[in-house]
Amino acid sequence: IMNQKDEDLTYLLISNAQHYHHTIQYGKKNIKFLPKESHINKDNFIDALNNVFTVEKTSRKAPKENNYKIDEPIEQKAINIEKLLEDITKAKPDDIYKFISKHSELTQFNIDKDIQMFSFQAYLTIVLENYNNVDLTELFNENNIRIAKWI
Repeated sequence: IMNQKDEDLTYLLISNAQHYHHTIQYGKKNIKFLPKESHINKDNFIDALNNVFTVEKTSRKAPKENNYKIDEPIEQKAINIEKLLEDITKAKPDDIYKFISKHSELTQFNIDKDIQMFSFQAYLTIVLENYNNVDLTELFNENNIRIAKWI
């Protein structure tokens, strides 16, 4: 009925209006009207509707209980850029990236990929923040990173 696919119900109600409760009946001039109370029989109407329409229950699956796992604490490691910068100003290396990747601040990481990633981030930070003290050469080191010398 909500989707307006109610042809079966309309035909049922029109077919024998004097026997069904709250039905539509057509007059001689094709005008709809409700039947008189004397023609209404509620029990017959309910039985007729039960015969025409069957309601099927849909089975719903019970919601699954999610057992949430507590995440293990993540060990946060940080690089002390100020200490790196102090050591760079003292040592004045010819290749800042190599110096950073072998520095004690980065040897705390166990994985080589982490060392390369963090040393490159530290390299960029130091070179960009101290551009006046850095001389960028046209040469590249074995990691394909431009060699920067501390002046």
